[in-house]
Parts: sequence; C-alpha cells; structure tokens
Amino acid sequence: MPNTRPPLDSAEMIVDLKSKAGRDGLIQVLPIGCVTQGRKGKALIYMEPLVKAGVVGFSDDGDPVKTDKLMSEALEISNCSIYRLSTTAKSLTADRRKVR
Repeated sequence: MPNTRPPLDSAEMIVDLKSKAGRDGLIQVLPIGCVTQGRKGKALIYMEPLVKAGVVGFSDDGDPVKTDKLMSEALEISNCSIYRLSTTAKSLTADRRKVR
C-alpha cells in the first residue's frame, strides 16, 4: 500500500521500490500506487506511468479522496482500463454527533 514516506505517487518511486526489493530477492513486491498526489486527496496522479513501472493497483490507503468529482474521475479511469482501485469509505461531511 502507498502509506510510505514519501508516498508511492510517481513512477520513479515505484522503480526504486522494485529495485530495492529485487536486489535482496527475498520476496516478490507488488506495489500499489497512490490515487492522488502525495495521498492528499486533492489531485489525481497520472496512472499510466505507474502501471508501466509495475504497480498492480491504486489506493490512498486509509485516506479519502476529498471530493466526489475527483473520486468519480478515478473510478471512471479504473473502470475503462486495466487499473484497479481500492478505496477507503469515509464521509468528510457527516455530522459525527449524529453518527453512532
């Protein structure tokens, strides 16, 4: 999952991770890239370079995408392609006093 520091939001990060994992050769690493830049939920990343670098899917791992429009765009991209998307369902607008 991309809950790393720095987040796995670029092809360079994916290549570096796979290189380090391959050097030791102990396990196969199947990286998951970020849905948004820096896992901040504000701007989608360009997914294709990360797929070419070796990600098997996308997630912001525990952090929600901030707007419905952005999430809808991410889902549309993943639906029309080979990309897989894993989401965290959190309402940013729910009144916590009423949710129990």
